Amino acid sequence: MVTLERFAGMGHLDRWEKRGFNALAILLSSLVSLSLGSLLQLLGNMIRWRLLAREVNKPQDVDLILGMAQPTGALRLIWYHTKNGRWTVTTIVVAGFLLINIIGRLSVAAFGLTFDLNELPGIEYPVMVTDWGSKDWLDLPRGSLTGDFEKDREFLFPDFTQVNGHATVGLVTVPIEFNHTDQGNYNVTNLGGQGIDRKVEGDTITYSYSLKEYQGLETTSSKNKVIHSSSSCVGRTFYENDVYEGGELVGSIESVNANSEGFLQVLPGIFNFSNLVTDYLWAAPLNFGNLSAPAGCATTYIYIQKQYRGARNRTGTYFECTTCLTDENNRLGIGTDLLHGLAPGNSSYTANLLLFVGTFEIFYTYSWAASLAMRFYSSLGRAPGFLNNLDVNLTGEFPRGKVSSYAELYAAHLAARLPLLAIIGAETKLPKVPRDMGASERPFVNVVLEVRWPRAIGVLAAISVGQLVVIAVVIFACRKVFIRDHDSYLSIARLMKTAMEKVEGNSTDTGRELAEHLGNKEVRMRYGTRLKESGIYEVDLWNDVDKSFPNAMYG
Repeated sequence: MVTLERFAGMGHLDRWEKRGFNALAILLSSLVSLSLGSLLQLLGNMIRWRLLAREVNKPQDVDLILGMAQPTGALRLIWYHTKNGRWTVTTIVVAGFLLINIIGRLSVAAFGLTFDLNELPGIEYPVMVTDWGSKDWLDLPRGSLTGDFEKDREFLFPDFTQVNGHATVGLVTVPIEFNHTDQGNYNVTNLGGQGIDRKVEGDTITYSYSLKEYQGLETTSSKNKVIHSSSSCVGRTFYENDVYEGGELVGSIESVNANSEGFLQVLPGIFNFSNLVTDYLWAAPLNFGNLSAPAGCATTYIYIQKQYRGARNRTGTYFECTTCLTDENNRLGIGTDLLHGLAPGNSSYTANLLLFVGTFEIFYTYSWAASLAMRFYSSLGRAPGFLNNLDVNLTGEFPRGKVSSYAELYAAHLAARLPLLAIIGAETKLPKVPRDMGASERPFVNVVLEVRWPRAIGVLAAISVGQLVVIAVVIFACRKVFIRDHDSYLSIARLMKTAMEKVEGNSTDTGRELAEHLGNKEVRMRYGTRLKESGIYEVDLWNDVDKSFPNAMYG
């Protein structure tokens, strides 16, 4: 039963597991049959003394009864009695015991009716992965970028739009949420069962995503294709024309030029488009000519406007977020082998587009050689957006209010998850190709052990109950017969001493010849007791013994 349970729990059995099961099934069945045979032989050796004590027997019958424990010995007795046309109670008992002996030894075979080794044909599907070289991802390569906004826009804008679309699908498919008030849930693994892990260290939040692999109807996470996106943000407030960080004045919008800090340069571009109804905006400085250059990090800005008093007189908060992509080996960027099918020469361009997801909608060109990409999220709260659930109440009081570290961490969450949303969304839409070159569907046959447990338990119970019943019957039948040693040849030799004294010589005679010799002398034998002059009883095989076995001292 244990063997059946173990192998049934293994599911599909390979060739060696199947061979191992067959070998164990045969071995254990043989051992059980052997043990049952030994038990039945022991019981046969007990019941023969009861038969010898029942009546006076001829020497030939005594010899046959003594050998009845073995199936061949029982058959010889039955054949002898049948041939001589004299079936007795002894014959019937021996025939019954022979039947029980055979059934008991063969009953183990019934376990073969309790299980099946089913062969289940199937198809082994190749491992499929997303084809990142598909034009549905990006229309690559882009070898004609000049750095001039007007010239490059017609090449880049379709890719910007496509990546934004993938990120939107990813946001709907896997809405990665972050509760900044629940610090016990900062570091989690397998968010939403999608293979996304989150780790928070200080002011930096990192999301890790294992690319998907597909095999038939099963979807699993790759063990060695992992992309990490980490971000940290600095929150600043602006009031009228001034910018504050940590409650301290750090700059003025009025004096912004090409040499100003990046966090100051973005405001004129934002103010050029942002108007009274704009409450949320995501922006990023872009150098179009460098989009194909190696890069692993980028800076974006999340803008929240609270009050509008004029084109350059506003109140609000904005976050400067630095986001970095790394591969499974913590190398900056996405490497050349992370995205299957993506040409190595296009990995830097792809990494840059992922880092700027969420900012592609309109573009502003400064008077100096720089551009700003922006996207408005004025409908926040009414439809899903990349800036969903950003809490404006955490941004502090104006004009010198400090931006909460919780707000900075939540902004980092928004910035870190965005590149992964584009990857997740693209995986749901892009075509799939075999991971291994030349891999294809392969037919196979699975071997599964199916156990019919009610039947197996029934067979085990029947064998166990049968043993107990036979043991009980034999013990009951022999309850009034003195049995000191069931199957010892020495004890039998001692009991045969009286009869063998009637035989002179004949040391090489067979048992049949000795029985005939004693029969010619009209010797009769039974198993019983004899009272000696000392008052002690002895047991013997002879014709003058008493068939009763009193409760007395024997010697």
